[in-house]
Amino acid sequence: MKNRVYWCCCAFFSLVVVFSAAYYMSFKSTVNKNNVNDSTNVKAISSKNEDAVSVDGHSSVRISKDTKYIEESYDMADAVYSDNVVTLPEEYIGLNRAELEQKLTDYTKSLSDEETKKGLLYVTLVSFSDQSVTIRKVYDNKTHYKYYISVKDGYVVVYSNDKKTIVDKTEISYNNLLPNQKQEVNQGVYIDNLEQLYSTLESYSS
Repeated sequence: MKNRVYWCCCAFFSLVVVFSAAYYMSFKSTVNKNNVNDSTNVKAISSKNEDAVSVDGHSSVRISKDTKYIEESYDMADAVYSDNVVTLPEEYIGLNRAELEQKLTDYTKSLSDEETKKGLLYVTLVSFSDQSVTIRKVYDNKTHYKYYISVKDGYVVVYSNDKKTIVDKTEISYNNLLPNQKQEVNQGVYIDNLEQLYSTLESYSS
C-alpha cells in the first residue's frame, strides 16, 4: 500500500514537472516571437519613415503656368508697402525653389535701367509652392532720381524725389493721355533731370 502511494506521488510530481516545463517553453517561445515581430514592425515603420523623408527631401515642386505670382514692394524711403498679383514671367515656369532663387540673384546683379531709377536694392523669395509664389522687391528711391511724375485730381503732377513735395501742377489732363501714358503715370514715372522732365511733359501734352 505504501509503495502504491509512493509511486502515485512520484508520478504526480513528474507530471507537474513535465507540464511546468512545457508551459515555460511555450511561454518563452511566444515572448521571443513577439519580440521578433515588434522588432520587425519597428524596422518596417522606420523604413517607411526613412522612405518618406527621402521622398520629401528629394521632392521637386516646380512652378507651372497656373501658379499665382505675387510681387511685394517695399520702399524704404517712404516706408510704403504694397503687393500685387502680376503676370508670371515665362522664364520662371518649370523652375524649382533653388532655381528661382538663383534667377532672382541674377536679376539683382543685372538690373534694368528702370529698376535702377526706382532704386531697387534687392529681390528676395518670400514663399514658394506650386500654387503660389511670392517675391519681395526692396527699394530706396530717393538716391536714384530727381523728379517723379504721377496723377492727382485728374491732372499730371510733378513731385520731387520724396514723392510728396509738388514741383509742378501741370494742366495736362489725365483723360487726354494715350493709354500707355495713362499706365505710366498710374505706376509713376521716375525722372533723372530737368531735360528729361521737359521732354516727358511735352510728349504728354502733344
